[in-house]
Amino acid sequence: MNDPATANTAGELERALALTREAEIELLRSILKGGWDQGCFVVESTIGEPIADTAVWLDEMAARERVGEIPDVDPHPQGLAHTDPPADIGFVILTQRCDLLRDLQREPLVEFAPCREVKGDELNEASKNSPRYVLVYRPTQAGFGWTIDLRSRIWLPKTRIPEFGKPLQALSDHATERAQFALRVGRRYSRKPLPARYVSHIQAPLRKLLAGEYTHRTAEFTDWLIFEPPDGKGMPIIVALINDGADVVLAENTFNEILENLDEKAREHIDVDKSRVEFRGEVRLAQYLDSYPIDLYEITYAAGAKRKKEIAAGKEPTTPEHRNPSV
Repeated sequence: MNDPATANTAGELERALALTREAEIELLRSILKGGWDQGCFVVESTIGEPIADTAVWLDEMAARERVGEIPDVDPHPQGLAHTDPPADIGFVILTQRCDLLRDLQREPLVEFAPCREVKGDELNEASKNSPRYVLVYRPTQAGFGWTIDLRSRIWLPKTRIPEFGKPLQALSDHATERAQFALRVGRRYSRKPLPARYVSHIQAPLRKLLAGEYTHRTAEFTDWLIFEPPDGKGMPIIVALINDGADVVLAENTFNEILENLDEKAREHIDVDKSRVEFRGEVRLAQYLDSYPIDLYEITYAAGAKRKKEIAAGKEPTTPEHRNPSV
């Protein structure tokens, strides 16, 4: 017996193959002008059946004539502004904007991941460097947020996008957080697992120290990375990343104090003198991908969320370290 879903998508394939060049250009223009991008949320009721056999679609659509680049000016160079998802269950686009705007001969399909509103342990796991769940958005003063599950990706025809209505960008308005989302999606398959020696000698004592008296002082940091010497000689270093607009003096003072108070055995396994703070934008992507991430995201996220709440409430930071960078 034929699967109705397969038959439906087969009919969609026939219609996509029969699409005229002019109709395809209009499709790509609607994606461009609408602002469709990675992170856009689509409600579950409109998503339709996923593609059962992507290889068939790719093979068949490869025979189409290429359209090339759309010359129109992008009306959304910074992306759409954030909008809270209108439902607690839906799907989020994983495909990046450059591929959404490529013609059907090269990129006929769009990748999605299921997205839902969560709280508690599920939200905390997504807020960390989980290889399965990725945080999409978490309101500053809320104990809930939206996450995607990277184990359940689906593919849909790009020709279906106009049926989804107006695009809703679920990601934060902060460019750094959008970049972080893209990196975490990509690191599902490209991440470097932290070697056991670093887990026990560096990550564990660092987590213990930060989770104690330094939790409230880690809001400036976005990532903690281990860089190994390129020639394999010497000790690894710790690089703590901060956003481009962060207080570098405060971050460096805090970072140096943390290293000074780190367990002596942990200090024996890193080059303390060369360990440093860097602006996130100054680290090359190749360096970032070649580093080992230290799992401290839950701690630093909690600190950052606390600071955002204080700012949103019009309060001064509650700790003297935040008020006086020289401390």
